[in-house]
Amino acid sequence: PYTLTVAGEAVDAPADGVNVTCGALPEGASTAPGTITAVVTDAGGTTATASAAYTIVPPLPAPARLFPSAARTAIGVQWERVLAAGPVPPLGSDCPCPLYLLRWRPAGTDTWTLKLHRDRTTSSRQSWPFRGFSDLPQGTTYELAVATLRDAIEQETPDALSWSATVMVTTVAPATGVRATATHDSIAVTWDAQLGARRYSVWLEGPRGSTPQFLTPDGRTSHEVVFRHLPPDTQYTVEVEVDAGVQTPVTEISVRTAPAAADWTPLPRGPQNLRTSVTHHSVTVAWNPPYTGARDVYVLSLFHGNKEVGSTGTSNGVTSHTFTGLNPHTPYMVKVTHSDIVREFAQATVVTAAQPGPPLRLSLTAGRAECTAGTLNPVTWKIEGGIAPYWLTVDGAVVNPDATSTRVTCGALPEGASAAQATTVAAVSDAAGARATASAAYTIVPPLPAPETPGRISAWPDGLAFHWYTAEPPPGADALVVFLMRWREVGSSAWTYDTQPIWRHEHRGITYGVRAHIGGLRDPAAYEVAVAPMRHRVEAETPQALRWTPTRQATTVTYPANVTATATHDTVTVRWDRQPSAFSWYVHVSNPDADVYTGRQLSDTDAATWGDPASAAHEVTFRHLLPDTEYQLGIRSQRGSESAPIRDAAATVRTKPAPAGSMPLLRGPQNVRATATATSITVTWGAPFAAARQHYEVLLLDQNATRVLYREWLYAPPWTFTFTSSTVNGGYPPWHVAPETTYSIRVRHNGVVDAEEELSIATQAAQPGADRSASADLLRDHPRLADLPQSRRHTRLTYSRPSANRLGSTDSRAARKAATRSSYGAPTASRQTGWPTMRSRNSSKGGRHSQSRSIGPERASVAAPSAPAGVKRAKNVCRRKTPARIRITSGASGASLPSAAARRRKLKIESCPARRPVRSAPTAARPSASASSSAA
Repeated sequence: PYTLTVAGEAVDAPADGVNVTCGALPEGASTAPGTITAVVTDAGGTTATASAAYTIVPPLPAPARLFPSAARTAIGVQWERVLAAGPVPPLGSDCPCPLYLLRWRPAGTDTWTLKLHRDRTTSSRQSWPFRGFSDLPQGTTYELAVATLRDAIEQETPDALSWSATVMVTTVAPATGVRATATHDSIAVTWDAQLGARRYSVWLEGPRGSTPQFLTPDGRTSHEVVFRHLPPDTQYTVEVEVDAGVQTPVTEISVRTAPAAADWTPLPRGPQNLRTSVTHHSVTVAWNPPYTGARDVYVLSLFHGNKEVGSTGTSNGVTSHTFTGLNPHTPYMVKVTHSDIVREFAQATVVTAAQPGPPLRLSLTAGRAECTAGTLNPVTWKIEGGIAPYWLTVDGAVVNPDATSTRVTCGALPEGASAAQATTVAAVSDAAGARATASAAYTIVPPLPAPETPGRISAWPDGLAFHWYTAEPPPGADALVVFLMRWREVGSSAWTYDTQPIWRHEHRGITYGVRAHIGGLRDPAAYEVAVAPMRHRVEAETPQALRWTPTRQATTVTYPANVTATATHDTVTVRWDRQPSAFSWYVHVSNPDADVYTGRQLSDTDAATWGDPASAAHEVTFRHLLPDTEYQLGIRSQRGSESAPIRDAAATVRTKPAPAGSMPLLRGPQNVRATATATSITVTWGAPFAAARQHYEVLLLDQNATRVLYREWLYAPPWTFTFTSSTVNGGYPPWHVAPETTYSIRVRHNGVVDAEEELSIATQAAQPGADRSASADLLRDHPRLADLPQSRRHTRLTYSRPSANRLGSTDSRAARKAATRSSYGAPTASRQTGWPTMRSRNSSKGGRHSQSRSIGPERASVAAPSAPAGVKRAKNVCRRKTPARIRITSGASGASLPSAAARRRKLKIESCPARRPVRSAPTAARPSASASSSAA
């Protein structure tokens, strides 16, 4: 073990440290060196020593000035900061801070209480430190002193510090001996002197609503005040406050003034002789005090209407004031209140002077030139000049001039009149009394007639659909903009209204129709529906002035229940439970990725579909679907004949894979052909299969196939249509078939699987003999070709129609079709794979005149080695009874496709005359008047 001594004193060696006493300064010295020596001895008797030097300095000076304060149970002291103690750190930062040591004790005792204080007050030198001590007895005198420290350790040796002069402070008790003596108009209050009191304040509070009065005696030696000019026979409360700094003890008593003598004359109350004067932007008010010696404190308020627009106060003998910044020719009310114990006031109403300004002008505009009788017409106005504020009336009714618009009611039509003129009159006056008037004329017309044909109404779960037609508005007139629809549950008296915009349907000209859908209804429930046309949406606010269609009734239905589906490789059968509240159903299957959609509208009384209408379940079968494909099912319950966009009872089902050796169906129009004259184009085609859906769309487009010039829908054979100037002119917008112009024709089959064919053809010149054969282009739309890599853009297809001796016994349509499918697989819809589908019905595996065909790069075949890239023409010489040779290419190998037209597959056909061989048409020959896709 170790034995340790520090400054000659034995200490515990394992301890971290010990405090030693610094030596005294030699007399007259400001500093002196000091040394602390330590000696350690171990168990073997070995000794080691060490020393530490420091400087002995005198104690820091004490604060020069102290300011004590006292309260009922606390004392405090504030002192002047000692700069030698160091700077005060910024707010929010950590110490080191200047250190002070405070000591206090009750006067006459020997024991001091010490308290260390860290100065965190502020970085400003003007703010002095403060320290308070609470929970002390009242009326006790204490001695206080403050010393400055260099380190907190110095608080352990307070006798070595330099202390400030001791100050005395006494805790304060509430005032004692409070007494009040009253006459009929005065109250005298006295109290005993209190130790530690700085000053006294005496308050006098009268009845509720009066202003409290207070008096402050002069100095600390005066202990009496007198309240004068009081009303007689009134109860008052007296409070005496002893101001001791931090806290203010209060003593409270009650006193009542004596009744007045019979010959007593009351003093006047409130401001006297109130006077006002005005300019166009100011009000000056003056008054006299109520009596000599009255308290000269007054409160002034200025009001415009019920709103206070200004307030201030006066004192020290001031009895006038001017309010400025006011509006010209405006009424104001000024109020002056005397702030004495009674708190009486005087008031006056004044009007500021008018300021000359520009002439007052008013303009008025009617929002509707034609107003339906009994409805509303918006009118707007503009006020210029004059002096604000303004007062405005429209048709005798007072309106807010700042609103700039209102609505007036259009009058009734005279009996038997189809129209009548009406005028709305407005008048305005300003603050100066100037007046101006204006008027706006309009025509009162009868309400629009309700649609003669009420239209169709349909129902579904929680909603209804109402469809009707109306006449086209007159040219250049916006006579028909919206409809107002109303509905209510049968048995209810309250209608629900909603505006419905016009739904425009374009087909062979222009017709106007409206279709409204109502949702959020109860299910099931019966509703009444009616509709009325409006010239303006504002007419919806006066439905009683409109002409309504006869009320129609419909009942909402419930959702289909227990929906199930079964599938084969090309059919889907859907079943669901019968709903007594539904009159019809719309059932559909779809696959957006495969571009498949088919649906059927079915009636509850369709015996061919349902058999017994009262049966518990319904079913329908969809045929000609794609194998191994997932479909979404939907069933819409309805009442009526309209198919509305409503929520479905949806499910999914997947068809089975196709059996081995099954023959896939052709898709899209087949054998599309077109012939042209100078002013007409005729297109014909065949159905993809016998039971295909009879729904085709034929479109006439510009040469680039970017703009639709005319479209037609066909629902029954024969599948042919002729575009002429008359048919196209009936379209919208007007168009015509022009000579020597190239058009694109697109035929779309809207079947279970949508597919389309497109060809390009040029009309002949407008001259005799123009109906001769020429070349034509057959185009297939291929929007995804430009997105493929360059190496996949040049698949070349070569095809030639074989003769009978080459084809042998297979030269029949069924055999050729079977040969084509067995060699090249089932055709695929272009919208499914992204590649065009070339559907050939004539093909052979052998012979020089027949080459293989392809649908895409994954099944592409190579043409003859000697065949150059690009479009190739047939031989110059045609042999009689020999079909044309055709080669098809989608682009040269490695070549870029510069335009949209070049990205389409092209077919060149050269036909031969019947009797004599001819050479091929020159390159600049006129395009053919006929083209066919059968060879493809």
